[in-house]
Amino acid sequence: MKKALFSIAAAALALALVGPAQAQEKASDKGTPPKRFTGVIEKIDGKTITLKKGDETLTVTCSDKCKVVTAEKKEGATLDDLKQGDKVLAFYTQQDDQNVCHRIQPPLAGKSAGKGKKQEP
Repeated sequence: MKKALFSIAAAALALALVGPAQAQEKASDKGTPPKRFTGVIEKIDGKTITLKKGDETLTVTCSDKCKVVTAEKKEGATLDDLKQGDKVLAFYTQQDDQNVCHRIQPPLAGKSAGKGKKQEP
């Protein structure tokens, strides 16, 4: 029984790590690794989302191919499923003086990377 639970937990962890890795791969294919920012959605205006963490604010514009994941929808979520006050992790690149979001999802549980800081993955 314990072995089965351990196997299920390991599989769930592996699946949780695959999504962010794929987002990083896609941006890396273009030569620019994505940055990460974890914050609370302060405002949504069409494809533009403003995130806030403490004193830091980041505004991103979601690309046409932006992958959206919510706690309720692992597949098929859209920007319409996001709402003000949601805590999210955004993967973005800077293109032509604009932060372009390629993936937005719930924050990774237990991870310290990306907690409100702009950083290279």
